[in-house]
Amino acid sequence: MATAHPKRDIGPRTPFLELPGDLMWPTVRRLGELGLDAELADAIRRPTSEATVRRQLLELREAICLEGVSKIEGARRQRPRLLHDRYTPIAQQVQNIWRWNKRYGWGLPKGWDERLDVPPAESLAELASPENRLISVNVVAFLEAKDGVLGEHRTFDAYWEIIKAQHPNQYRNPNLRAISDSLQLLPGITHEPGVRIEVIEHGANWEKEAGLKPMDARSPETSPHAGLLASAAQHPRRIRKMDGTTVPFEWIAGYQCSVPGRDPWRRVPLWGWSRGDRQVDLGVNWDGYSDPYYSVPVVRRSPLGSGTR
Repeated sequence: MATAHPKRDIGPRTPFLELPGDLMWPTVRRLGELGLDAELADAIRRPTSEATVRRQLLELREAICLEGVSKIEGARRQRPRLLHDRYTPIAQQVQNIWRWNKRYGWGLPKGWDERLDVPPAESLAELASPENRLISVNVVAFLEAKDGVLGEHRTFDAYWEIIKAQHPNQYRNPNLRAISDSLQLLPGITHEPGVRIEVIEHGANWEKEAGLKPMDARSPETSPHAGLLASAAQHPRRIRKMDGTTVPFEWIAGYQCSVPGRDPWRRVPLWGWSRGDRQVDLGVNWDGYSDPYYSVPVVRRSPLGSGTR
């Protein structure tokens, strides 16, 4: 006959050390499975900075969410509210960078999050209005060169790997390779490693009648490169909203490409969402081509800060 347990006054705010053993030790084992390692344990034990502990606990908390744990003591976890049903909050984006940095070995410097220049809340509030539904605020990591691979090429491939994981169906033109004789930044743009906030206006230079040629609309001062890739990774629902009529497909005009047998550096990456195939299509096309379904996005300089690229 089963023994009845006395009623236990345990709630979501019960301190961990006050949990009974039959709850504590399975929890410890589960934490280990989800990423509690010696480094995190040492950080918690040491009189280290609160930011370090909070960062790693948030990363662990996100791992728990990804494992499908949706209830804690009977209370359902709430996912962050997506602005305009597509944009991930900045705090969640920061957690994404922490997670990707650890998972993929990006090698971001310690303390990058403490130097992040986040726009003030009153400036961000304006993005909630319907007329700003094609503007995204993005936490973007620009990676350093490593093992002979340029930083801009590492960054391009790093974000494409994340996008591939988010969208089971995807296509990338085989001529679009992140190597020096195939892909480079638009002249005048310098790749600067670090993590920065980039505000992108996705509906800029969108001529719905005849379209705009990227060669006529792009600029080293305003054309995003890795920021557009990061925007797709940070806001997976955004790229699925692309239809060319209410949400444009995009030229990634901060890059230029060279395709064998064609004029060198006269191609530009472009992408969109194929609703029929349910896939992300990443291709290249001539910089003198225009299409009314495509915009040439820009980094917005105001009112949400400098938009440093």
